[in-house]
This record gives sequence, structure tokens and C-alpha cells, in this order.
Amino acid sequence: MATKTIDDSPRFRPAQSPADKDELVGRVEDQVAVLKAISEIDFMTRARRRHIARVLKDNPGLAPHVLEAIDEASDDALDDAQIETGVPAKTFDARCPYDWDALLMRPVAFDASRSPES
Repeated sequence: MATKTIDDSPRFRPAQSPADKDELVGRVEDQVAVLKAISEIDFMTRARRRHIARVLKDNPGLAPHVLEAIDEASDDALDDAQIETGVPAKTFDARCPYDWDALLMRPVAFDASRSPES
């Protein structure tokens, strides 16, 4: 039985021209930029969650208004999503699908297969 090498793979094709190499470098740079953006979004999400927790701790009278704040933020997020993606509003949930605990604790997940740029 012969050992298969990377060169035997149908998906592997050495760069044939400078244009091939440039395309590969461009695709790798794009992926690095996506990973950097995801990392920055994750950091900002964690920072904002900590800030919200501090505000509620320092102002316990605001706790009864959390659901109202979620509704307002959901409306803003829907507008932002439409502007950013160009996707019709009916594509998105009309209301936030997460409860308060989920908003504070759920991991931020990114699905590139659902990106309008894919």
C-alpha cells in the first residue's frame, strides 16, 4: 500500500504562477482579518457584559427595567442588522430570542456559512 502525500491530494495544487500565490496570500490575509474581528467582538462583548453587571449592581432599582431595555436594544439591533447586511427585516427575529441570563452568559458564535458575504 502506497503512502499518500499532500502532493497526491486532489485539493492540493502548488502555486503555478505569481497570481496563484497572490490569491492564496489574499485569502489567508482575509481569514486572519476575520479571526481578528471575531476576537475583538468577543472582547467587546465580555467588557460590555461586565459593565452591565456593574451598573445593575450599583443601581438595583434598574433591575425591573431589564426586559424593557432588551426590547429597545432588540429594535436597534434589528435596524443595525438590516443596514449592515442589506437583508430584509423579515429574515431576522422580530424580538430578541434570548432571555436575560442567556444574554449575559451565552457564548458569541459566528457562522460564516450564514454570512451574506459567503
